[in-house]
Amino acid sequence: MTNKRQFARLKRDVGEWNQWRKKNYRIEINLGEANLSGANLSKANLSGAKLSGAKLSRANLDEAKLSGVNLSGAYLSRADLFETNLSRANALNTDFARANLTGACIQDWHINAGTIFEEVICDYIYYKIDGTGSV
Repeated sequence: MTNKRQFARLKRDVGEWNQWRKKNYRIEINLGEANLSGANLSKANLSGAKLSGAKLSRANLDEAKLSGVNLSGAYLSRADLFETNLSRANALNTDFARANLTGACIQDWHINAGTIFEEVICDYIYYKIDGTGSV
């Protein structure tokens, strides 16, 4: 279940969120089932956050850090994930339909047959965080 204070801080200002996150990196972030549809989360540090079941449709997550995030069951349809770090992300049964995955890092991410990639926009992706291994 979503931590309401964390959710409010993130929605208010991403820059403020990132500063708070840097100082409080040991605090567990829980945004599971939060409705972040259409939110501008560009460059947000959401590493290690719980986002299971979150609604991120049309959210702007370009250059966001989602390393180690629990995205299982999240709705990312039409989300902008340009150059997002999805390394070690758990994306089981996640809906990426029509999302932009161009330049995303997918090192060690976990997907399954229930992960949806219908009409994904993707010119290239990376297998490694250092920007190597593009396809």
